[in-house]
Amino acid sequence: MITSKEREIDGHTWLVAQFPASESLKILAKLTKLLGPSIAALSGTVEGGKSILDVEVGGEDFARAVSLLVERLDEEDVFNFVKRLLKDTRCDGREVLPEFDILFAGRLTTLIKVLVFVLEVNYEDFFGIVEKVKEVMRAQEQQRMAELKATSGESWAQRPQKMRQRPG
Repeated sequence: MITSKEREIDGHTWLVAQFPASESLKILAKLTKLLGPSIAALSGTVEGGKSILDVEVGGEDFARAVSLLVERLDEEDVFNFVKRLLKDTRCDGREVLPEFDILFAGRLTTLIKVLVFVLEVNYEDFFGIVEKVKEVMRAQEQQRMAELKATSGESWAQRPQKMRQRPG
């Protein structure tokens, strides 16, 4: 069932309707192809010794990934893709596309916030799956670190023998 969500962004009320399933799948395929390298680029900017698994999906980090996406496309591709994403979006009750130039003149940060909202509305379940995968990967990473700390006092010669004795 197609639903809509509303959010206050930069003093305006934005209403976003979900894409039909076929359009959603096509857009997801394009986003995956284009955002994959952008998200990978984010891994190099993670601060404080955190891993890429600690980057939050959504919010500021996702906005940066969207910005990197825009850098990967030529002008016409960017505009057409943004129009495609905003097709079923309203601002203060009015359709966005006919007023695009007026709404976003000098407000490209607002545009990025709205695009992030559009993606959240349409791929909320996908981001939930990503979060679950991140949780599992964090747990595995913590377990490996704990095992490494536990074996750090052993000689290198003892480690392979101990690992062979583990069940599983």
